[in-house]
Amino acid sequence: MSLSFELACLDDAAILIEVQDQSFYDDFVRFGECPGYHVSLDDMKQRILKPFMYKILLEGRIIGNITVRIRDEGRYWLGCLAIIPEFQNRGIGSKALQFIEKEFPDAISWSLDTPVQKASNCHFYEKAGYVGVEDKVHSEKVTLRIYEKNMKCYIIQ
Repeated sequence: MSLSFELACLDDAAILIEVQDQSFYDDFVRFGECPGYHVSLDDMKQRILKPFMYKILLEGRIIGNITVRIRDEGRYWLGCLAIIPEFQNRGIGSKALQFIEKEFPDAISWSLDTPVQKASNCHFYEKAGYVGVEDKVHSEKVTLRIYEKNMKCYIIQ
């Protein structure tokens, strides 16, 4: 399995919309909303231009994407991790998280949010070392759990 990660470019926008639509369709149906579902071409291009959006490639085919935002110095936000359903549960998401952690070695912490109602997402992030720190009601159907992962441990002697 040849898995790779590359910065997305504007030419990838249409394909990334398709990837996210496939990835988030079930969430949209279940919740009636999903910020990653059915975004416009202009919106996707804007997302690509903001640092950093990586495409996830398997054998050269775009099967997902992962976005990273800088919050403060050393503090990063994982904005989106999308993988086409047929490629989920193969360790690709875990490899994507490992990739960004290596790509940003200065990270003190990573944060993200995911719907509490998506138990599989919560399990995935918790297994990767993220800890739920707060729940925020987003709408009648969605409560978002904020997760954090501290990357730097200091030993006090």
